[in-house]
Amino acid sequence: MTGTVQGVGFRPFIYRLAKAHGLSGYVKNLGNHVEVLIEGERADIQNFLIDLPEKKPPLARIKEIKVKTITFSGFQEFIIVHSEPGIFENSIIPPDTAICEECRLEIFDPSSRYYHYPFTVCTNCGPRYTTVRTLPYDRENTTMQTFLYANNVR
Repeated sequence: MTGTVQGVGFRPFIYRLAKAHGLSGYVKNLGNHVEVLIEGERADIQNFLIDLPEKKPPLARIKEIKVKTITFSGFQEFIIVHSEPGIFENSIIPPDTAICEECRLEIFDPSSRYYHYPFTVCTNCGPRYTTVRTLPYDRENTTMQTFLYANNVR
């Protein structure tokens, strides 16, 4: 898949979609495109492909989807594979965006743990272009690097 698929929550979206359809395989960031290998029943794969453009993250722009049949690999689950370095020279980083309605509601809800928290952003809103230091657009390559989860696992 090619398009604006980096820095918009695309890999987690693919992960959730594959899991919802009972598929195994992986998704990998390759700059302006992602590689997705899915295995499962034909009907589940077809439904995945139907849902893909309809349910994509709001900031994602899918330019092209290429489908290729390959030999069964036997994946037991669906995983997100780490980005490969060195292939991101023409990557599209989406522009910074205004806060989305979901985040706005969260920061003004007194019962929310993010009540009045000034740095609330999600994959649907917030800075992208101004926070990236280098490509690929992974947390460790942004100004948010210090907010990696415990043991450097994202």
